[in-house]
Amino acid sequence: MAYTNIELVRKHLQESVRSEGKVENHKIKLDGVDAVVLPHAGLIASSERVKGKEQVVPARESVVLYDEPKSLSKSELLPDSVVAAKDSSLTEIYAENVDFVVDYTSGTITRIADGNLESGQSVTIWYYYFTLYSKDEDYLISYQNGEVTRIEDGKIADGQVVWIDYEIESGLFADDVITNAIIEASTQLDDRIDSSAVDDATSVLTIAETYLTVSILTQIRALEIIQSSALSASSRAGLSSQLLEISNRYRQEYDDIIKPFLKTGSRLSGPTRST
Repeated sequence: MAYTNIELVRKHLQESVRSEGKVENHKIKLDGVDAVVLPHAGLIASSERVKGKEQVVPARESVVLYDEPKSLSKSELLPDSVVAAKDSSLTEIYAENVDFVVDYTSGTITRIADGNLESGQSVTIWYYYFTLYSKDEDYLISYQNGEVTRIEDGKIADGQVVWIDYEIESGLFADDVITNAIIEASTQLDDRIDSSAVDDATSVLTIAETYLTVSILTQIRALEIIQSSALSASSRAGLSSQLLEISNRYRQEYDDIIKPFLKTGSRLSGPTRST
């Protein structure tokens, strides 16, 4: 029998691990009103930004660059879409990350002191920018299941490609995933403990089973992150290591709790001397 429950496990998950990280500019195509499944489930509520490219030609404007960031007229720029030139003739083009840097989210451009742009110089900028869409007007989203659905009467056209940013929350798992982990933890616990001690240790075993379930779930999530294509290699390594560390800690606490209740055959014994 299971000692723990979904609510108790979820509480420990939410307290143990917060945001796993941020996914940026994941491209999806929204056809009809069919839900599109994202690479992750368990998203942080309201962390998403659904964006589309609706321009046919790039925006163009002239700005004067100094050593501090200069805001363009639009933010949420398309990655790698910025072109900077001395003037509209495009006879002299400057190089990104050599002569200037761009913050694509905030829509700012900054001169690099060692580059070819002088402080106070006027440059002409071309760029594409995203249109941001509104939840419950243009799209629906299930944070728990990681699904996005186009709203038929919204601004997103049928078959349109959009980009989505979102943050992942380790503490959120679908109920069926938690239920399966509880069943697995309960089976492992029943195999190891002495049934005669159960009646006097129900509350303790509830804690132990909860810890083992959390350990199983965080290990599952760590493996999912390792296999994810939506995160960078460094993000995958860091996040999976964090989750495996949490998994190991909870499993160690589980092992310590159940030691007094182990079956005789489950207790570890020291080495014996051969004669």
